[in-house]
Amino acid sequence: MSRPFALLLCLPLIWWLWKRDQRARPPFSLALWIPFLWLLLLGSRSLSWWLGVGGSEGGDLEGNAFDRLLYLGMIFAALYVLSRRGIRWAPLMGQNKTLLLFYLFLFVTILWSEYPFVTFKRWYKELGGIFVILIILTEQDPLEAIKAVFARCAYVLFPLSVVFIKYFPGIGRTYTQSGGAMYTGVTQQKNSLGEIVLVFGLVLLSELFQANRPKEAKAFKEHHFTILFVLVTGLWLLVTSNSKTSLICFIAGAVIIVGHKLAFFKNQPRRILIVICTVIPLFLFAESQFNISEYLLELVGRNSTLTGRTDIWQAVKENPVDPLIGSGYMMYWDLHKSIQIGRFVLTGWKSAHNGYLETYLDGGILGVVCLAVMLIGVGVRVIREFLRDTEYGRLAFAFYVAMLLYNIAESMYARRSPLWFAFLLFGLEFRGCLPSAMSREANVVADVWIDEREAVDAGRA
Repeated sequence: MSRPFALLLCLPLIWWLWKRDQRARPPFSLALWIPFLWLLLLGSRSLSWWLGVGGSEGGDLEGNAFDRLLYLGMIFAALYVLSRRGIRWAPLMGQNKTLLLFYLFLFVTILWSEYPFVTFKRWYKELGGIFVILIILTEQDPLEAIKAVFARCAYVLFPLSVVFIKYFPGIGRTYTQSGGAMYTGVTQQKNSLGEIVLVFGLVLLSELFQANRPKEAKAFKEHHFTILFVLVTGLWLLVTSNSKTSLICFIAGAVIIVGHKLAFFKNQPRRILIVICTVIPLFLFAESQFNISEYLLELVGRNSTLTGRTDIWQAVKENPVDPLIGSGYMMYWDLHKSIQIGRFVLTGWKSAHNGYLETYLDGGILGVVCLAVMLIGVGVRVIREFLRDTEYGRLAFAFYVAMLLYNIAESMYARRSPLWFAFLLFGLEFRGCLPSAMSREANVVADVWIDEREAVDAGRA
């Protein structure tokens, strides 16, 4: 099949998936296009790259002017939407004190950053992601809006990734120094491809197993097939990308999401917590006595260096930062543009491949403490939601566990990415931050939509 023809077949497929999705969901406000575009760009490459607009994608201190204006425009648009919806900022900040503390500390690192204005721009762009997230949370049905945004991103990114891998190797593949192929799809790196499958795949999996719509309606049965098709496509991409970190996190998240379907865990979410709290200490004990991590890593195709990550961590330690306050938010790699691993010198490196170490480089011991406080605060809320045995609670806990695991081998804390976006989306406490009339209106709209959809499907039957 020729490359243009493959792309021409892919575009109608995306349109078909999108239209089927629209039929099975309630209507949403036009404002939901803002988080959709934001997440779509986080999950692929910058718009300047796709449009061929000159300049850097952000590899230097200034970045790309086109992308800066685009993100700034989306942030201002999000703030405008939130102001029209009457969001209450004081209760929002009061309910998310630990997350607020973490972001305030990252802001304070401007004081000792080598390039304060650059640090501020990066911090503000990261903060802007919260404003975009709040658009989803202020929809009339937030959970349904989450599913719609994530699923529709998957409808676009998954098929395009398959086409790019198979027919556009200049885009969908990169090659290592030894000549081995790495499959990247719409992203720039194989782990990024694995990440988008992890994030969107968990939401698709949740919808497939826990959809709360009327099962007898024809539109919903068709929708289940759509979700299954896209999920299988994503799993193929996950295996093809060979991103072991994403695979492990997906399996852990999947167990949490579908665990309630098993007889032992059914209606007993506490049992999952008990299993987790039991397995972790046992693993730590076994690790200290038998070093079992080496055997486990071999099972997933990794060695004890985590594919060279331990060498990177050692190289970072040889270029230390202030142990108390670090080097400033996202500043370390601008100050150390190259690292030496053995006899190789790597230039343009941008990640310590460990979120906890990366936070230390940003803010030293104080930064790690603020991160720990934030994780505890969000964790308490997420566990509380999980124990309610709801679909939202299972998704929140799945993404929380995925974030903790993913940052062992990658750096995602306060880094704009689909996984961090999902973590914040489910980690924010949002009760009482909107006028009470909106919740009543949401219930009325949902009831009317279900009645109308059932009537339409009954007429077709």
